[in-house]
Amino acid sequence: MDLVDLKAWLLGTIWGVIVLGAMGSILGVFLLYVIKFCWGGMAERRLLLLQKIFFPIRRDIYQAETLVNIMGPRTPDGKYVGYLIVETFYALLEAIAFFMSLGFSLYVYIAFNLERPVLLSFFVGLSLFISYDFLRTIVSLSSLISEDIFTLAEKIGEESPKNIHEWRRLRLEQEAAEEDAKRQHAQAASEKNL
Repeated sequence: MDLVDLKAWLLGTIWGVIVLGAMGSILGVFLLYVIKFCWGGMAERRLLLLQKIFFPIRRDIYQAETLVNIMGPRTPDGKYVGYLIVETFYALLEAIAFFMSLGFSLYVYIAFNLERPVLLSFFVGLSLFISYDFLRTIVSLSSLISEDIFTLAEKIGEESPKNIHEWRRLRLEQEAAEEDAKRQHAQAASEKNL
């Protein structure tokens, strides 16, 4: 029996369809078992993987929050407001660039109907790059502007966690320090009441 006869038997007879269905069911169960095994093995790493993917954005947020905590409320000369205006302007420019590249992508797709895939892929890639940069600009809008603040921002950038493991260790240390402060405050309050 050659391949053509086997194909005709599998698709043309009842027993062939039954055998084909059984083989598909066995293969499906095997694939589900493999997927479950791989997914279960990755269960502890899924959160870490997501944290690694979004770590650059989280680091930008951390740096902006630190700058605001250090300099934001203490700038009566308007540096904080000035920086927010400048960053908002940059964010608007990036939004315009994103929508223009997205519009060019749609135009190339509609006008050439995938006859120019290189041009289309260029505009789609440009749209994705600009959208990521736009997202990072949006999350870092809460910093200040001046040379001393830029120096402070560079120093904070150097002291910021370089990977997710350092970030998690820093958060654990901060939580432990907060717990210690609460415990000491409660102890001092109980001693004062005695």
